[in-house]
Amino acid sequence: MVDGSVAQPVMANPYSAEKIPLSEAYAVSLFFHYGTKCVMDDLILYYATAAGVTVSSAAGTTTGKTALTVDPVSAGTGRSFVYKTAATVTMPKVGENLTSWTAWNGTDEITATTGNQIVVAIVDSTSRLCKMAGSATVAAKA
Repeated sequence: MVDGSVAQPVMANPYSAEKIPLSEAYAVSLFFHYGTKCVMDDLILYYATAAGVTVSSAAGTTTGKTALTVDPVSAGTGRSFVYKTAATVTMPKVGENLTSWTAWNGTDEITATTGNQIVVAIVDSTSRLCKMAGSATVAAKA
């Protein structure tokens, strides 16, 4: 389950066996109670904010560009880097879909505005689900 979901708990009520009159048989019954709209905190899965990538920004070689340094240097097998830059960028959560973010090869300079925030994330190459992320304040060449 995810943040904000509602659980429907089930409670079983067994009845004791009763002898059926005029026979050698016993009757056993089981009744199920279905609850509604009961939030069960222990079953709700909260995705943590992604972390684990160290990002630093320095002025690039071209006006309006920034040169990023990231650690880890490689995204790893089956993974790739993506980024997003704006005045403020919300850090993604682990497992969040980042298909709208811009792909980055890990070395090219990026066009960005000085003072803005930039978030670099490592995602699964096929599903683009976030694995790790980090942020920095942009320093672009004036």
